[in-house]
Amino acid sequence: MNKKRVIFITIHAVSNYGSVLQTYATDYILRQLGVEVQILNYIPERVTYRRFLCRQLSKWWRIPLIPLSSLFFVFNRRIYQGFLQRHCRLSPPYYCMDDIKRDIPLADVYVTGSDQVWNSIYNGGIDEMYFFSYLPVGSRIISFASSFGRESLPEQEQYAVGKFLRRYSRLSVREQSAKTLLENMGFTDVEWLLDPTLLLDKDAWYRQLIKHRVIKHPYLVVYTPYDAASKEVIYRTARKIARVRRLKIITFSWSGLPELRADRTLSFAGPLTFLSVMYHADCVVTTSFHGTAFSINFNRQFWVYKPVRFSTRLHSILELTGLTHRVLQDVIPDEMIGRDIDYSEPNRILHAERRKSRDFLVQALK
Repeated sequence: MNKKRVIFITIHAVSNYGSVLQTYATDYILRQLGVEVQILNYIPERVTYRRFLCRQLSKWWRIPLIPLSSLFFVFNRRIYQGFLQRHCRLSPPYYCMDDIKRDIPLADVYVTGSDQVWNSIYNGGIDEMYFFSYLPVGSRIISFASSFGRESLPEQEQYAVGKFLRRYSRLSVREQSAKTLLENMGFTDVEWLLDPTLLLDKDAWYRQLIKHRVIKHPYLVVYTPYDAASKEVIYRTARKIARVRRLKIITFSWSGLPELRADRTLSFAGPLTFLSVMYHADCVVTTSFHGTAFSINFNRQFWVYKPVRFSTRLHSILELTGLTHRVLQDVIPDEMIGRDIDYSEPNRILHAERRKSRDFLVQALK
């Protein structure tokens, strides 16, 4: 019997741990359900080297740094895309709507995946590729834990998005705010599901990808891929916790430059290193949704500073798991440093939500 063929699209062609690992997780979960999976290798203009170079040239003070920054761009891209090429099956690359209209890939079901695929600010406008607008009428399309990244849309954007989404046979989103948004637009059957990275429990992540410990001594991770109000406040919190708990501070760099406020900077670390570092951390301080998601999944002690933009996803996962009290606004007070998380209830919630997400996929793929 031939397997059902599924093609899914998501934000994968970026140098970001969360985006790449949620792509892997979606691919893994779909394959576990017995379907043949291929990632639509869509590389939007905004993430190409050409656009990167234009941004560098737009500011005169960056021009002397272009040779070095270009090297970093290429190096990071090879690290992250190399991971996906090793672990997933990607289609040939598509760069625009005209490319894919000339060669529409055939599948039984088309899936708009997770991450901020419907965030028109992040995408520089409504990107129709993430809505499969080029497919013939009658094609079977579903969304799986997709995200707008924000709580509201302008009226004109609601109209355009609504037109695309009416072609979907099943809708699911990653945040409660997105569910509310779509219900206010007239969609009555919208599921709120987990981010794909949470569908693999910590044992599955360990078996599949982690396997060894990168850093042997006790440590605290500072993971801040997104700007918060003050990085100085974040590191003051990290230093206070590290001093009390006798931990070293570990962080990441995508530019090769060390973070002087940390004890060790991991430069150009790939997704496997990131997973190992998060899995074995004694504590995490982060501004990232996926930094938070992996901390919860791996049952780490963590604290969160909300990023400047697009924090609805953070609020949603913290509210779901009853961990909103882990959000900090300023330097952590002394009396809070020793308040550890009891994971018995969050783990129970995640177990039930994993079943709900899998059930949705099973029914949607029939």
